Amino acid sequence: MARAQGARGLLAAAALLGFLQAAASFDVKDSSGNVCIMADMTVAFSVEYNSNGQKEVVHFLLPQNATVLQRSTCGKRNTSRPILALGFGAGHSLSLNFMKSANQYQVEELIFHYNLSDKTLFHNSTEGKVMKVSHKSDIRADMGTKYRCVNSKHINMKNVNITFSNVTLEAYVANGTVSINNTECAEDMVSTTVMTTTPRQTTSQVPTTSPAPTALPQNPAVGKYNVTGANGTCVLASMGLQLNVTYLKKDEKIGLDLLNFVPHNTTSSGTCGNTAAFLTLTFEKTRLIFHFALNASTEKFFLQGMNVSTTLPSEAKVEECQLDENNMLIPIIVGAALAGLVLIVLIAYLIGRKRSHAGYQTI
Repeated sequence: MARAQGARGLLAAAALLGFLQAAASFDVKDSSGNVCIMADMTVAFSVEYNSNGQKEVVHFLLPQNATVLQRSTCGKRNTSRPILALGFGAGHSLSLNFMKSANQYQVEELIFHYNLSDKTLFHNSTEGKVMKVSHKSDIRADMGTKYRCVNSKHINMKNVNITFSNVTLEAYVANGTVSINNTECAEDMVSTTVMTTTPRQTTSQVPTTSPAPTALPQNPAVGKYNVTGANGTCVLASMGLQLNVTYLKKDEKIGLDLLNFVPHNTTSSGTCGNTAAFLTLTFEKTRLIFHFALNASTEKFFLQGMNVSTTLPSEAKVEECQLDENNMLIPIIVGAALAGLVLIVLIAYLIGRKRSHAGYQTI
């Protein structure tokens, strides 16, 4: 079993988390109260960190109550550019920095700060500092239109994966009025084939102006799952589950696997507690564990995290886990000791043989 908590398996959990929460809406306004940036999106994070000498991975979502930070700005002509900066939790922030050309605008850079001293997210973290990662983004749209992307868009950075989905975004909003026109993202475009038939031949014409087509997977069937404890049912879920797993193949190319959970072939279990509940779903060789926790201030449960374990295809590049690497030290040490012993015996034999020929030589 290859745990999806590794650096290349983070996307599966992030993509699934994106389906479990409605999009959050944010606006940046100028001094006159006119909207200059609008964003409506779901953002899922997967972060790998050190915990007591081991690698741990936490999955979480951009909360709907994230705040628009004061450093957000509409920008000024020739002096500064628009910025959407969102703050949440204990010192975490996500910033989208925009730029424009004559015909398009784009997210020039995406910056994510996360605070490893936040024990509610990073349990037993051995680092108590704020980390920063950034990425040059290819999110772009025509001027005077909204950027629209329903499907998942993955941003991969060091120890961090961010997945955007259900995105509606517009910067450089003219006169505070959001456009009614959209620029669709490449992930949402579906290949179209026009068939023309004549009595003698059939030809197929494929448009060459569209981006490389990506076939959309079949929607997963909706299943109903529950967890019952001593005091009754604590978790009741009705959802369709689809995993989107990317991995590095042996030929150094990126592989993609889509897996739909089949409800009647999925087994469920879990536990109920006063402040936490767990729902475990197992389908074939894949297991999902949902961790729900109680928010003491609002007395409501929320999805705190999720663990995913699955088996990657045979064409993936296998990485040794740290425990296996440590176990290899024992035979290496034993082999080195035996080699050293043989060398000592050989040296002793040569010295003894040389001494036996001391004195008169036989003629």
